[in-house]
Amino acid sequence: MSDKYIGRKEILANLKALQKKRKASLVVIKGRRRVGKSRLAEEFGRNQIFLPFTGLPPLEGITAQDQKNNFAQQLAIHYKLKNFTFLDWGDAFTALGNLLTKDPTVILFDEISWLSYEDSLFLAKFKVWWDINHGKFPQLVLILCGSVSSWIEENILKNTAFFGRVSLTIALQPLSIKESVDLLKSNGVKGSTYDFYKILSITGGIPWYLEQILPTKLVDGNISDLCFNPNGLLVDEFNKIFHDLLDYKELFIKKFFLF
Repeated sequence: MSDKYIGRKEILANLKALQKKRKASLVVIKGRRRVGKSRLAEEFGRNQIFLPFTGLPPLEGITAQDQKNNFAQQLAIHYKLKNFTFLDWGDAFTALGNLLTKDPTVILFDEISWLSYEDSLFLAKFKVWWDINHGKFPQLVLILCGSVSSWIEENILKNTAFFGRVSLTIALQPLSIKESVDLLKSNGVKGSTYDFYKILSITGGIPWYLEQILPTKLVDGNISDLCFNPNGLLVDEFNKIFHDLLDYKELFIKKFFLF
C-alpha cells in the first residue's frame, strides 16, 4: 500500500494556515467511520510533534477510570515515561500541558465521545484547561475528532462553553471520484474505467474501503471476497457501523432502514 496521501488538499491548507497565525487553535473534525478523520490529522501532523490519544470503545465493563488509565498510558508512551495514571481529568490535562513545548504541535483527541465516557466533567475540565493554557503554545493545534457527529454537535459545537473557541470545523466527506481512482492507482490497482466504476459503486469514496482492494486480484474477485464471502470485511459492515454509532438506538433505526 502506498504511503502517499491522496486528496484533502484544501482542508490541509486550511489547517496549515491556522499555525501561521501563531495562536493555539481548537479544531473539530466530524464524519462517518472509515472516512479518514484520524488519517487526515496524522497527515497534518507530519514533520511536527504529533500526539494522538484515542478513547477506549465503550464496551460493557469499561469505566470512566479506564479511560483515564488509557490516556495516561498513551501519554507515557509518547514521552517515554514510567507508567502512571490519573484520578481526575483536570490532572490529566495539566500533566499534558506540562510536557508541551512551543514547537509546532498537533494533538489529536480521537473518538472524543469515548474519552469522555461516563464522566460528565470531562468537557468542563478540558474547557478550563484550554482557556488557561492555550496562550502558552502559539503553534499548537488541538483536534477533537469523532464519528458520532450528533454527540459533537450537542456537546461541543452547540455548547455555549465552546462558543468562540473552535477555530475550524471540518465535516469530512468521502473522496471525490477522481481522488478515489487516484488512491486505487497509487495502491497498484489497475483496470478499465468500468472496473473502477464497479469498485466505486461498492465502496463509494471511503478511503478504508478503497484500501481493501488488492492489486493482485481481479476487480470482480475483490468485490466477491469483500461483499459476498461469509467472512468478507464488508459483509457485516452495516451492523458494525450502526452498533458503534447508535448504541441503544441501533435496533430501532436498523428496523426503520430495513423496513
